[in-house]
Amino acid sequence: GWEPVVLSCKKPFNWGVPDDAIALNEIPSQVKVLRTATFEPFNRWWKLKKTRRATAAAHRKELAMQQAAKELNGKATMKHFFLDFFNTPDRVQGWIPFAVWRGLRIMQQERIDAIFATSPPAGALVTACFLSKLTKKPLVVDYQDPWTTNNPHRYHFRIMEKINRKLEEIVLHQSRYIISMSETRKEEMMRCF
Repeated sequence: GWEPVVLSCKKPFNWGVPDDAIALNEIPSQVKVLRTATFEPFNRWWKLKKTRRATAAAHRKELAMQQAAKELNGKATMKHFFLDFFNTPDRVQGWIPFAVWRGLRIMQQERIDAIFATSPPAGALVTACFLSKLTKKPLVVDYQDPWTTNNPHRYHFRIMEKINRKLEEIVLHQSRYIISMSETRKEEMMRCF
């Protein structure tokens, strides 16, 4: 009995993953899919680095090298700070202001009764949390993958880890319902928050 209105971005950075045209074709024609702009500086920087590949193995190798280095010079520290900043809550955080602005207009025009957000990306949960707080509409979050417990060494600066954990805590407390993909993930969230 629900009539969904989908909010997404116009042209997200795809990390080399092709668009899933089959899944898009499965969306019924009466479902409204509305798109906003996005600003993803980290992703644009990554795209310029044609020789680098966004793989888990490359990421682990990079983290190991960073942890092995005992002292960081000023330039490397600045670089790591900006990488952490543009990766909080995730690499698509540049979509959040556009999505909140458009989401508020959509909620008013379409008379939205509830907000449903799925993650990843975590930025979708942050957007939904803002919309829920601003409109007082109930929020339901669907955790496909963990957010802050997924990769505990993802950040170079502990402050960014703390910011992410606080963001996740705010989202969870704002949510009326939380859907978890597994019992393990449910127990993990209950322990952490």
